Amino acid sequence: MNTWLRVSTTIILFISLTQNVLAESCQDYLPPPETSFAYSLGGGHYHAITSRGSYAYACIKDSNPNPKMVCYGLDPYIGGIPSIQDWLTLPATATRIVLMDDHAVLAMGYSGLGTVDISIPNQLPSLSLTATTDVCRDVALLGSAHLVTAEWSALRVYGLQDPTAPVEIAAATLSQARSLAVAGDLVFVACGNLGLAIVDVSNLVIPTLLRQFPVGGFVDQVAVEGNRVYLTGYLLGLVTVDVTTPSSPSVVATLPLTGEAEAIVIRGGYAYLSVGEAMTIIPETPDFDAMALIRLNKPDSPVMVDYYFPTQNYSAIGLGDDRLLLGEFEDIAHFTMAPLQCPDVSNVPDPVPTDLSLSEPWPNPFNPRVSVRFDLPPGRPGRLVVHDLRGNLVTELWSGVGTDGETSVSWDGRDHAGRACPSGTYGFILSDNSGRQSSRVTGTLLR
Repeated sequence: MNTWLRVSTTIILFISLTQNVLAESCQDYLPPPETSFAYSLGGGHYHAITSRGSYAYACIKDSNPNPKMVCYGLDPYIGGIPSIQDWLTLPATATRIVLMDDHAVLAMGYSGLGTVDISIPNQLPSLSLTATTDVCRDVALLGSAHLVTAEWSALRVYGLQDPTAPVEIAAATLSQARSLAVAGDLVFVACGNLGLAIVDVSNLVIPTLLRQFPVGGFVDQVAVEGNRVYLTGYLLGLVTVDVTTPSSPSVVATLPLTGEAEAIVIRGGYAYLSVGEAMTIIPETPDFDAMALIRLNKPDSPVMVDYYFPTQNYSAIGLGDDRLLLGEFEDIAHFTMAPLQCPDVSNVPDPVPTDLSLSEPWPNPFNPRVSVRFDLPPGRPGRLVVHDLRGNLVTELWSGVGTDGETSVSWDGRDHAGRACPSGTYGFILSDNSGRQSSRVTGTLLR
């Protein structure tokens, strides 16, 4: 056996949640509950993860220094340890994996497109390479017979008559194409400083750029659900774009996030994000990364449900049938699994108790003072507190009993000891005497 396969296993225990909390709001989902398994691969970091059934496929830039594609067996999960089934050395780092019926297709930068036979799911026999015109940053399926790629200078469409040798059919000229997401006949492309590009591919031989739409920041990652597109990037936050009319998109919400969202996946009305350098650098902790869980069931009002600082810095996120797959960006790369806990809320109203109402802070971002309004039933005891992104209590803003109408309080950006807090994102939580909590709302302090 190759010595690279002799991996060490670290078991990380996370706090379990009660069924009552799960049913009500999925509050405090992160860190994930139950047992999560992490594999030390001896260096490097993950760039892409995907899965099908009992197997996950990941691409890793390893410190050997050869990049690799790895197949993991995921079952049994609870009570057992998943294992590396096979691996394949790659000529370049792959930044995306998409699965067809019997093949995996990889976006491989300057090396173009790679295709691997996965007809036997736990065996990776060989890699076929297809040259692309430009640097291939991302790839996605268009139906069952075509691919679409983001190649920096263009969006390109490929035919899959032979899956091991995709053939270019057409292209739409773009610039700074970094990642993409497909919804029907539309492809949404993250284009760096140029924002969002929307391309109509209903005619595969003539893909048409409908709109290049700046959003006031650098766009690196894109995801789509329904008629909303979600954009992230360096200091951009999570930007929600209404694409009901694709030729006339509009920004309908921006959820502030410090740092850069390095990966985003969406399922069941929730967005899972890995946010790099999520807080302003301070001497004691020079590099914070955070995992964030955001509820999207009200598309124009995304809500930060919870966040936490993992023991590893995750650069890749994938979704299994019932689990979250996380790949580390660190000197010792880990592959971690955690069960999905949040119920599907994509078609249900916000489950937060309606008699606990907490408004979004204003102004946001703020320096140095911010105001928050809340509504607590008359005579009911409660408290309003501020937490940092690590879950630590910063200060208590208000404690008392509810009155008729809204109550407004302000925060001057100081902790309970009167010390000025550093720049970063802070969470505000209203709770009553029964322990029920409102949604967590966040504000960004800029010093």
